Amino acid sequence: RRFIANASHELRTPLATQRAAIQVGLDDSVPEPVKQVLLDTNRRSERLIDGLLVLARSERGLEEREAVRLREVVEEECEAYGVEVSGA
Repeated sequence: RRFIANASHELRTPLATQRAAIQVGLDDSVPEPVKQVLLDTNRRSERLIDGLLVLARSERGLEEREAVRLREVVEEECEAYGVEVSGA
């Protein structure tokens, strides 16, 4: 439990600092789309760390599994970054 608490703090603190720097610290010379990409990447990192910490807390592993359509996930991410997906 102590390890998880320490890991949680050590992993989340830098992300919170980065988020604040992106939201407040970047001046107006940085284009808004760049700021948004940085914030989106930061949020994904936070969700990943939260998920890993949940797994670390669990001694039983995953309680439920969910099928994921990888194509839909890839298309969604490509769309978010303005990358065109060709049908294959």
